[in-house]
Amino acid sequence: MRIFILPPSFLGTTEFQLDKKDSHYLTRVLRLHIGDVFPGRDRQGNDWDLLLSEIGKQTVLLTCTPAVNLTANEHYVIKKNSMYLFQCICKGKKMDQIIRQSTEIGVSGITPVNSRYTIPVADSSSPVSQQKMQRWEVIIKEALQQSGSQVLTKLHQPQSFNELMDFLVDDYTGLFFHHEQISSKTLIETISEYKLSEARLPLAILIGPEGGFSPEEVDKMKKTGLKPAFLNTNILRAETAAVYALAAVQTLLSN
Repeated sequence: MRIFILPPSFLGTTEFQLDKKDSHYLTRVLRLHIGDVFPGRDRQGNDWDLLLSEIGKQTVLLTCTPAVNLTANEHYVIKKNSMYLFQCICKGKKMDQIIRQSTEIGVSGITPVNSRYTIPVADSSSPVSQQKMQRWEVIIKEALQQSGSQVLTKLHQPQSFNELMDFLVDDYTGLFFHHEQISSKTLIETISEYKLSEARLPLAILIGPEGGFSPEEVDKMKKTGLKPAFLNTNILRAETAAVYALAAVQTLLSN
């Protein structure tokens, strides 16, 4: 089911007026009319029942009522099986595609990563980088609304590969996908061990850029405690590998 993602300025008020772009989406794209009720979600992950109460020339007015919350068990499942994508930045619109599809799959967070073979360099102080981040935020919002995902995917600031290694040490169980088989364990065995572990930390999925990870990066990931994974299939493009890997892990986690 499609779900409307409320703007960051929404603070839980009973009534809320949308801007021109969101109003156009509801009235022109979804073709909603006065009196229609539809599901919404705020940026904190709370669900709302939204009533389209007024339509102006360029704005609409919503009446907002808190929806019935997920049960404690449902919250537990989502938290336990949470996946975070750490994607080494790819060229052109490939990154757009990865962000859109990984949001539809249901990752909890996406972090762009600068690695050895990353061609475009994302510097958070660069105006171009900020434009990309804003575009990716829009892509995530559109993907959430289209897919109706129960997981509110968040976009995080780009990190360098070395920063990422320091960041992952204590807070995640890390899994990196490589184009060569460097472990005797299959992906099924690795995920099975993760599911049986007592400390089920969030699962970090690392995917390389078009050129893959360098030998030095592979060595550092192994020393950091990340587990290698191999997709026993054809040679995949970076954007295909990311979606394939996430879908495979999600399937194994849900079984």
